Amino acid sequence: TVVFIDPPYFGDGSRKITGYAHEFPRASVVEVALRWKAAGARVAVSESVAVPELVAAGWHAVEITGERRGQARTFSAESREFLTLSHPPLWVPATQEALFDAA
Repeated sequence: TVVFIDPPYFGDGSRKITGYAHEFPRASVVEVALRWKAAGARVAVSESVAVPELVAAGWHAVEITGERRGQARTFSAESREFLTLSHPPLWVPATQEALFDAA
């Protein structure tokens, strides 16, 4: 079983930054995600930040901002996007390494 949770984005937790009409507070998202994982599912939570409560519980964070294709993100005050995953990712986007080491 795979569960994908795409709740309203709260970013740093201080304010809702997406225009979703429904409410799904961060604490509820974390509770539901942990319950699905405990039931044996692979869980992914989409947010504008890695969900700190889940990362602290050993979950994995992957920034997917650069992989976005198609329509521009206009419904959110934040342009970055992360997946917080209950299991290690099987693939991660490439990242730009530093060209020169710091001296």
